[in-house]
Amino acid sequence: MFCAHTHIQQIIENKVSIPLVVLQQPCMLRQMAIEALEQVGQAWHIAYECNSVQALWPAVRAGIGISLRSCFQIPSDIHRIESDVLPELKPLNFGLYFNSTTQSVHIIQQFQQYIEQHLR
Repeated sequence: MFCAHTHIQQIIENKVSIPLVVLQQPCMLRQMAIEALEQVGQAWHIAYECNSVQALWPAVRAGIGISLRSCFQIPSDIHRIESDVLPELKPLNFGLYFNSTTQSVHIIQQFQQYIEQHLR
């Protein structure tokens, strides 16, 4: 989970309803966050819902809440939350499938290399 403001850390440590900044459904990360919080009985609410990651980051920056995102392309002013209060999350796996008979194999392979370099 990621946030930009220390008051969010205080909310988490006080175990009050955690404000979530989420993408609209369907969103796998939104569902993972909600399920993990519910499994440990942690109260939560959706504080902000949007339809793009570009709209999500300003809400996190403004301190509206926290968001579960992959570690890929996180803005430098947004920080990962380290807290014993938040539940342990399941690993997130990525996959890239492509048709090797397509004429764009070279472009797809470059994209694959980019993803591998930036996810490690």
